[in-house]
Amino acid sequence: MRSIRFLFMPVAIAWIAGVGSNGLADDAATPDKSDVKPKTESVAPKTPGPADAKEEAAVEFVQRNHPALVPLLQALKSSSPKEHGEAIAALNKDIDRLNGIRDKNPQRYAEQLAEWKLTSRIRLLGARFAVSEDKDIEAELKAALRERVDLKLATAKSELDRLKKREKKLNSMIDEFSDKDKQVAKEMAQLKSARPVSKGGKKNLKTPASAGQVDAKGDRK
Repeated sequence: MRSIRFLFMPVAIAWIAGVGSNGLADDAATPDKSDVKPKTESVAPKTPGPADAKEEAAVEFVQRNHPALVPLLQALKSSSPKEHGEAIAALNKDIDRLNGIRDKNPQRYAEQLAEWKLTSRIRLLGARFAVSEDKDIEAELKAALRERVDLKLATAKSELDRLKKREKKLNSMIDEFSDKDKQVAKEMAQLKSARPVSKGGKKNLKTPASAGQVDAKGDRK
């Protein structure tokens, strides 16, 4: 997620500095749409490609987990397509990483997603504070930083607990296999008990293949 940090910080500052509290750009910088004649040329519809799918996935992820970033992506797309493409690629990398965790370890997925949300929020708050140095934003930023520290602490404790349980299980396996003769005897007993028993109560030593063999006359052996 390092790349997103450097991509979003400057665009966040530019976006916050250039947008009013109502979310609209300065009217003086916006041309009067009534003076603009609509274009009549027909444009062939664009066929969606892999890049469009990746952008859609990234925007959907951001919309679901940090909606405040959506306007930043839109601003970056129009002002700097190259940086916008890099931001989309970075977001998709995060999405792939999180999806890879989700099925294997749902708890870790939830922890990592929560950390992503907090980190993204902290970066945006940091950009806003860099522009305004507002005390309320500073307090919100400190609270978010503390929340992330608490989350990382809880995640570290959870991981340590998991490793301790794994260590206990491995130590048990080491103790079991240390007595090699006992382990071999145990496995031999299991193999013997698995052999099929004939109707007379004796172990049937014939394998399925040998039991079905026939002699030259066509009779079964």
